[in-house]
Amino acid sequence: MPFTKEQQQLEKWSRFHAALMLLAAALTLLLATTSFLAFFAIVSLVVFFYTNQNAWQGNGFLGGIANWITLARIGTIMLLCLLHAQIPLLLIGALALLIVASDGLDGYLARKFSLQTYFGEYFDKETDAFYVFAMSLLVYDYDLAGCWILLPGLLRYWYVLALIYFKPPQKKESRSFKGQTIAVVMMISLGACFILPTFIYLPALVVGSLLIVYSFTLSFLGMVKK
Repeated sequence: MPFTKEQQQLEKWSRFHAALMLLAAALTLLLATTSFLAFFAIVSLVVFFYTNQNAWQGNGFLGGIANWITLARIGTIMLLCLLHAQIPLLLIGALALLIVASDGLDGYLARKFSLQTYFGEYFDKETDAFYVFAMSLLVYDYDLAGCWILLPGLLRYWYVLALIYFKPPQKKESRSFKGQTIAVVMMISLGACFILPTFIYLPALVVGSLLIVYSFTLSFLGMVKK
């Protein structure tokens, strides 16, 4: 089925966002500060809402209550990027797990109030991806795991850009229950790093990372399959 104009615009933004996040990752690692994550995320978010106004304006301010929840989630992640050095590790972990716990609430509210849109779907999945990205960099920055943890954090953005070349035109990325479950496992594992001892969180983090690689590999193969 051909993409609508709305979906085409969202796809363009998704690629722009992926490139911007990879640039943010490079600057973060080069200059050893996570402030760039918040700055580039804010820029991308402004572009997202501005260039897709027609997709959300009909549902009220910023697209309604479901998008407000998603915005609160991504805003909390940005605050962690900016203020983590002044926050105790336990609080970082608690806030991270609160973000994970609220994941799904936006989808529930969208269904309850008939606010389901492609815009909201993109917003939700890119917020989840930004959480994994930002938390992976924080975990690495605090030396809670080795540089291998950056792979699952950046995988989403490499995936999006790789599909520019490999993806057949007008083919929508699917979201499976298995893929969403794996994402939640990974998100919980990243938050747990700041709360639990190493011998508990590290195996969970390794398993979560392997599952994320597996999930994206299956999704990629499914997208490029003729």
